Amino acid sequence: MQEQKRKPSGAEGFQKSGRPGSNRRRPAWEAGILPLNYARVAARETAARSLGSCFRPLAKSMVGAAPIWYSTPMAPRPHLTHVALWTADIQKSIDFYRKYCSLEVVHDRSEDDGGRVVWVGEHANDSRFVIVLIRRPVERSSRSSFAHFGFSCASRSEVDECAALARADGVLELEPRDAGPVVGYFCMLRDPDGNSVEFSFGQSLGPAAPRLRRVKPR
Repeated sequence: MQEQKRKPSGAEGFQKSGRPGSNRRRPAWEAGILPLNYARVAARETAARSLGSCFRPLAKSMVGAAPIWYSTPMAPRPHLTHVALWTADIQKSIDFYRKYCSLEVVHDRSEDDGGRVVWVGEHANDSRFVIVLIRRPVERSSRSSFAHFGFSCASRSEVDECAALARADGVLELEPRDAGPVVGYFCMLRDPDGNSVEFSFGQSLGPAAPRLRRVKPR
């Protein structure tokens, strides 16, 4: 006797179709178990996996390659090399910067129009920064402008010695004083053309500068 097929119970029908008591296999989203966009989401995920498998060999072949950075173009970093000053008497200026700042003549030339240009720096053969002295009539700067050059000293006593020497020569503009952290202990002189020149100890610049503790912004 032929065995009659048994109709699935409610539990079995639910496992097959997603709806109790049904033998027809239907998609889960049709049965209301999953959202209607599940098929589209699944399709996108499948396509993404397929696309990833295409590019995976290419990614492996690029391992170790130099990275390429795309950013806003920036100009090369410049370096400060000199400051140019006009001077009415170039020899007096040379003597001043040699005596008080220990600067040596790095370059000296005469112009076709009778002018003269002299560079003075810390080293005659290897100076990364120089003061360019250009012989030309100039007007003395105002004593209240406070525009100046700054030179660092190794100690407070060196600042005092420089001030004493300038006092004797009549070129001391500002007596030594302590302005606290960052500015440090300093005095101010005047060169032959009225330019202010500062000598300091304890600033955050120069070979003898103390390391300043960085304060994080609040």
